[in-house]
Amino acid sequence: MNLRINFFFVFVLFFVNFSCKSEIKNAEIPTSVSVSEVPNSLSPMGEDVFLKMYNECTFIDYIWHDLPFSVSQSEKAAVQANVSFIGKLGMETTPAHCKSIGRKSYQINGDIFMDADIYFGPGCSYYIFLKDEKPIYLNQMTPQGDDFYRRLFESAMQQGQKIYEGQPQ
Repeated sequence: MNLRINFFFVFVLFFVNFSCKSEIKNAEIPTSVSVSEVPNSLSPMGEDVFLKMYNECTFIDYIWHDLPFSVSQSEKAAVQANVSFIGKLGMETTPAHCKSIGRKSYQINGDIFMDADIYFGPGCSYYIFLKDEKPIYLNQMTPQGDDFYRRLFESAMQQGQKIYEGQPQ
C-alpha cells in the first residue's frame, strides 16, 4: 500500500512539474505570432501496414519520457481501439515546438513490430513511427486518440490527488 501511495505521489509531482513546464513554455510564445513549422519528409502509414497492426497486434506498451509510470494493453479490443488512434492523414509540416512525450511499442506475439514517438499537447497531435530506430511514417492522431491521452492524464492526476489527500480509492 505504501509503495502505491509513494508511486502516485511521485507521479503527481512529476506530472505537475511537466504540466507547469508546458504552460510556461506555451506562455512564452506570443499568441499573435505563429509557431514556426518544420517541413516533413515522411509519408503517412499505408493502409496495408495499418491493417496488419489492427488485425495482428497483441500488445501495446507505453513508456513516458518524463513520467514515472508506463501503460500496457493486451486485450484484443483495447489494442485495436488503440491502433485506431492512428489517423490516415500525414502532415506536410510539424510544429517546431512539439516534443515527444513518450514511446509506444506495437508488438505482435511478443516481437516488436513497430515503435512510435507520441507527440501530444497544445498544437501537437501526431505519431512518428520508427522501424529499427529510424523514422518511417508520420500520421496525425485521431480525435479519439486526443481524447484517450487527455483522459489518461486527467485520471492519473485525479487519482494522485485523492491519494495525496488520503481519500479512499
